[in-house]
Amino acid sequence: KGCLSLAVDDLPVLDGKTPIQVYQEFCESFKSSFKPFMGTTITGISMGLGPDGELRYPSHHRLAKSSKIPGVGEFQCCDRNMLNLLQQHAEANGNP
Repeated sequence: KGCLSLAVDDLPVLDGKTPIQVYQEFCESFKSSFKPFMGTTITGISMGLGPDGELRYPSHHRLAKSSKIPGVGEFQCCDRNMLNLLQQHAEANGNP
């Protein structure tokens, strides 16, 4: 629930917008809203791509409380969009 598949970057899955469009609109809104403070009060910006500040894949597993090593992820073609991209790539390379 805390991630989007990389396969939907160009698909309108967020109220008719792609994740890339939503992220771009957020950045433009931030820039517009805080323009008077840029370079003075705001001298640097760090942005994350996930709910905890990192890019998460569909296979992301939270760490067990007793472990410092992340869990092993699942194969990335676990959703229909990734499977579709895999099939398109295979067919384009003569390997249906």
